[in-house]
Amino acid sequence: MLTLTDIRQEYPDMPAATLHHALNRLVEDGEVERLAQGRYTLHDPRVGGPAAHEYSVATSLFSEAAIAGWSAMSQWGLTDQVPHVIDVALPRDLHVR
Repeated sequence: MLTLTDIRQEYPDMPAATLHHALNRLVEDGEVERLAQGRYTLHDPRVGGPAAHEYSVATSLFSEAAIAGWSAMSQWGLTDQVPHVIDVALPRDLHVR
């Protein structure tokens, strides 16, 4: 997982417009996937999706997130069911779009 802040720290002298153009080109070429605004991951051609684990993607989008429900039970081996949706628990006062 990469954030725009991480990339800017790695290339401090690169102008913002050049950085955005380079990231857009990588997304168009299928090398990188945009997960959310300012968050990227490498594209894994073997799975046809993000190289990062889906749980790390889900929890990285929110600072106080935790895997919950059937997803957590499956991860800990408490059920044989494989969830198709990742359940994420967030604090009650957090409003998500």
